[in-house]
Amino acid sequence: EHKKDNVCVGTSIAIKILNAMNEPFVEQGHSLSLSVSMGIANSPKNGVDYRTLLLKADKAMYEAKKGRGLQFCFADRDEPDADSAIKH
Repeated sequence: EHKKDNVCVGTSIAIKILNAMNEPFVEQGHSLSLSVSMGIANSPKNGVDYRTLLLKADKAMYEAKKGRGLQFCFADRDEPDADSAIKH
């Protein structure tokens, strides 16, 4: 159940960030939009130290970048050392 809670919280936070970043902003009369790709790693399933979690989140981010527009991706929850990621 704890693992499910981490995913729900991670998803909720990612959606809030994506929604905020989806809003165009105006700078010197120009409307600007951003494209955001996020990778999410959860402790302890994907690692317990900063370096491992960062590497897993980085791999997941590059999976998210394969999509178009606003994307996020979780590090693979079933295999903490796998290179694959779960897209959302």
